[in-house]
Amino acid sequence: LVPRTAEGSERLVRLLRDRGAEAVVAPSLRIVPPEDPEALAEAAAKASTYDLVLFTSGNTVDAFFAALASRGKDARALGTAEVAAVGPKTAEALAKYGVRADLVAKSTRAEGLLEELRRRHADLAKKRVLFPRAESARPVLLEGLRADGAEVDLVVAYRALPPNDEGRREIQAAVDEGVDAVLVSSGATFDHLVDALRDPACLRAAKLVSIGP
Repeated sequence: LVPRTAEGSERLVRLLRDRGAEAVVAPSLRIVPPEDPEALAEAAAKASTYDLVLFTSGNTVDAFFAALASRGKDARALGTAEVAAVGPKTAEALAKYGVRADLVAKSTRAEGLLEELRRRHADLAKKRVLFPRAESARPVLLEGLRADGAEVDLVVAYRALPPNDEGRREIQAAVDEGVDAVLVSSGATFDHLVDALRDPACLRAAKLVSIGP
């Protein structure tokens, strides 16, 4: 079971199928725009005024550049701002829009990006940072940068909501049919997966595989 959106799981599904597994995609999250999309569009349009722009997921990248497009702008709006990405997959997402990340954290966690930023910049104090992110993202990176004296503008890029009734039925049907493993890519993915099931105990027979701690 791959509880991710079809768009976000294409590569994983292909890798599984190449190895003979049957990948069942049943998203436990719905990615929707922020309640105030204008805030993201406004921040994206003035990205060149920041020292750093941080990206922590492919969803954030897509939302950011969609917001730019709504203002008739493209990657040039980043100007000379340093672009940092969490993990190679986020860097690949940026490359689709013609942006090569200046810094790519090896870790796919916020802690990894914070560590890399501190290693690259001896002093983050007074650095102006634009940080588009999911509404429900962990505060680790934001709090760490502000503790170091950086001026961080946080803007919601998207919201990750639970599945609707149809989505819940798809998840339950997949589990009822029987799955050998569940591949979990975030805490929210698993939380909403469990909430969608009539009885979470039905997962006991499956191996739970997590992308990180």
